Amino acid sequence: MSSSLVKKAVYLLVPILLLAGFILNLILGEVNVPYSCLIHCSQVKYRIIIDYIRLPSTLASILVGYILGASGAVMQGMLRNPLAEPFTTGIASAAVLGGLLGYLMVLVGKLTGLYATLAIPLLALAMALASSLVVVMMGSRLGVIGLILMGILITLLSYAVSMILMLIIESINPTASMQPLYLLYGNISGILWWQFYIILASAAPTMLALAHSSRYVDLLMLGDDVAKASGVNPVAVRRILVTLVSIPLAVSLAFTGVIGFVGIIAPYVVRQMTGRGSGSITIPISGIMGSLILAYSYLASRIMVKGYVIPITAVTGLVGIPLLMWMIAKGGFGAST
Repeated sequence: MSSSLVKKAVYLLVPILLLAGFILNLILGEVNVPYSCLIHCSQVKYRIIIDYIRLPSTLASILVGYILGASGAVMQGMLRNPLAEPFTTGIASAAVLGGLLGYLMVLVGKLTGLYATLAIPLLALAMALASSLVVVMMGSRLGVIGLILMGILITLLSYAVSMILMLIIESINPTASMQPLYLLYGNISGILWWQFYIILASAAPTMLALAHSSRYVDLLMLGDDVAKASGVNPVAVRRILVTLVSIPLAVSLAFTGVIGFVGIIAPYVVRQMTGRGSGSITIPISGIMGSLILAYSYLASRIMVKGYVIPITAVTGLVGIPLLMWMIAKGGFGAST
C-alpha cells in the first residue's frame, strides 16, 4: 500500500476513533450506562450521569486535547524544536502556584462562599496569564533562546514558591495538602457545563486565529532571517503567537490542572503522518490528534483502577515518556522530524 493511501486511511480512522472514544466515555465508568440510554433512557439516574456528569467532562477532554495539540504544534514550529510543548513558557507552573495560593486563602478562612469556589481557578488563571505576559514582554526580545530561558526561570521560581505553599498548607491541615494535587497532575472529572463553556469561549477565537497564522509559524520554522526577508517581524509574531496560545491554555489550566505530554505527542505523531507539512495542516490536525489522545486518556483514567480516578498526566505519561525517549534515541531534534 502506498504512503498516500496509508495517510488517507489514517485520516479516516482518526475521526472514527474519536467518535468511539466519545461514546465509550459516556457509557463506561464506575457505573456503566446502557448503550440505549445514549438515544433515549427512562431511568433518571442514567440521564443525570450522562447529561450532568460525563457529557461536559467528555466534551472538555476533546476540547482541551485540541487546545494542547494545536498549541504544541505552534510552539514546536515557532521554537523550531519538536521537544517544545505548550507549557514551555512556564504557564503551567505559574497556574499551579496561583491555584495553591487560592487554596491556601480558602483554607485559612480568608475567602468564603462563592469567592471560595472561584478562588482556585481565578488565581490559577491570573498567575498563568501574568507569567505569559512576562515571557512575552521580556523573553521574546532575545528570540527563541530568550523565550525558552524565561520560561525555565518562571517554572523554577513558581515551583520554588509552590513548595513553600505546600508546606504551609500541610502545617495548617496535614490532610489538606492532597486535595489540590489535581493542579499538578490534571483532572477532567467533575467539569461542569459552565466551566466547559468558558473554556470553549476562550478557545474558539484563539484557535481560529492560530489556524490563520500558520504562514507565520512556517516562516519562523525557517529562521528569523527568512522571516525578516519576507517582511515579517519575528519578535512581534512570537509575541502574538504566545499570547494566542496562552489564553485558552490558561483558562484550561484553571479548571483541569496540568495535563502533560499531549502537546508533545500529538504534533509528533502528525508530523510522522504528514512529513514536514505546512502549519495550515499540522496545527489543526495536531489539535484533532490531541483530542483523540486526551479522550482515551480520560477514559483510561476512570476505568484502570476501579473506584479511583487516576491523574491524567500519569496516563499520558505512560505513552509520552517512552515516546520522548525514543525520539531522543533516534536523534529527532529537527523541526521536521
